Amino acid sequence: MGTPMGKYTLIITEKPDAAKRIAEALDRQGKSKKLKENGVPYFVANRDRELVVVPAIGHLYTVVQERGRRNHYPVFDFKWAPRHLAERGAKNIRMWVETFSKLSHDADEFVSACDYDIEGSLIGYCILKYACGGKEDSAKRMKFSTLMKSELEKAYEEPLPHLDFALIEAGRTRHEVDWLY
Repeated sequence: MGTPMGKYTLIITEKPDAAKRIAEALDRQGKSKKLKENGVPYFVANRDRELVVVPAIGHLYTVVQERGRRNHYPVFDFKWAPRHLAERGAKNIRMWVETFSKLSHDADEFVSACDYDIEGSLIGYCILKYACGGKEDSAKRMKFSTLMKSELEKAYEEPLPHLDFALIEAGRTRHEVDWLY
């Protein structure tokens, strides 16, 4: 299937079901269009402008050693990398990372609509920073606790002006400390 045309808002969700429900709730007619890129489903909705709602499948990025082999602990030279480069059995993650990267090129607004908790905040941040080419500082944050239409509409109309960096730092710290030891 095709890709969206022109400039649009890229909305990142944590899971495919959430992407579908958010797209349907935000579409003027309640009927989003399901498309696929590299086998990755995403949804296009129309509201005040075109919205492209793309799901993750949990964490797409993880902590890895910067270089060399991990022969002793702790190793302090580490970086964040796509999970498919770091973990056996995560090869399908590559398609999700590439889809976010491709769809971010024509987006001129970015919104994280991942779960409003430590893990969801970190998932959205990593996608914006790495797959979308450093959009974490300009992205907005939808904050909601249920997937009810009225709550999703309010979260879209009144987003937080920036990501929730305190939750993101808590998530990064936890992952990095877990990796160190």
